[in-house]
Amino acid sequence: MSGLNLTAIMGKYQSIFKLDEAQAMKMAKITQGYPFAFQLLGYLKWQQPTITDEELLTEFDIQIQEYVYQKLWHDLSPKDQSVLIALAKLANQQGQVKISSLRQELDMSSSLMSIYRDRLKKKGLVDASRYGYLSFTLPRFDHYIKLYYLSH
Repeated sequence: MSGLNLTAIMGKYQSIFKLDEAQAMKMAKITQGYPFAFQLLGYLKWQQPTITDEELLTEFDIQIQEYVYQKLWHDLSPKDQSVLIALAKLANQQGQVKISSLRQELDMSSSLMSIYRDRLKKKGLVDASRYGYLSFTLPRFDHYIKLYYLSH
């Protein structure tokens, strides 16, 4: 299942919160089209209309981690987790990583990487639509992983 349309999300945020296009799109991009993130971010903004962008993002991180990411993480196998940690570690500014770089980081064969790529894709955690690359599908999931599993 693909994410929600960012332009539609932007339009909703604009109309509900009376934001300009740039601010509404900034919020829409945070959600990455993930329906729960769209609802959560809108709810947080609705509850605290004068919240700063930084405070909004902090509160978003707290709640999405508590309600979604912690459970997702604990339901993953240790090998799934190691692939996601490596993905978070190696991701470029666009959040993408060459699969060959991931394989090298993890010392993993191509056939084994294919298994984990497919498993994580089926779970909705990674996007493999660009040939030879992986990226996260969930908003700020890489931030969660970096904060809890790479800062040690």
